[in-house]
Amino acid sequence: MPAPAAELWNCPHCNTPADITSVGFCETVACPNCGQSETVHTLLANFTLESVLGIGGMSTVYRARDMVLNRTLAIKVLHDSDLMDSEESRARFETEGSLMAKVRHENVVSVYSAGWAHGHFYLAMELVEGTNMELLVTERKGLLPGEALELIR
Repeated sequence: MPAPAAELWNCPHCNTPADITSVGFCETVACPNCGQSETVHTLLANFTLESVLGIGGMSTVYRARDMVLNRTLAIKVLHDSDLMDSEESRARFETEGSLMAKVRHENVVSVYSAGWAHGHFYLAMELVEGTNMELLVTERKGLLPGEALELIR
């Protein structure tokens, strides 16, 4: 099988081309000529990826903008190419999306859509603003029982 063609990006400042084939989604690259930095690979299907919200074992979650419906949401993308090659990992990711889409509850994130784009499976989900629970617990070095109950409630 032939190697994939190089993906070239032209610096918007000096128009110098650079190979960004191996650069991931929403990553910053520096122009090899003028040194200016730009975020690349910000389009996935009909979504504009704005920033990384979190990175987990199988995926990366991005803050994104739906260009069709004009709303902010979260996009979860399987991030490891080795996982993409695993039928089991792809099936787990698709099952997660399918199960999440069936759940309707005020305390569960809604899944809007799922699909494949640029060789990656993604879930488009409701974006919930607020503090990450893991970060909150780490910053406070734990929670008092009353605080934990209030957050759970």
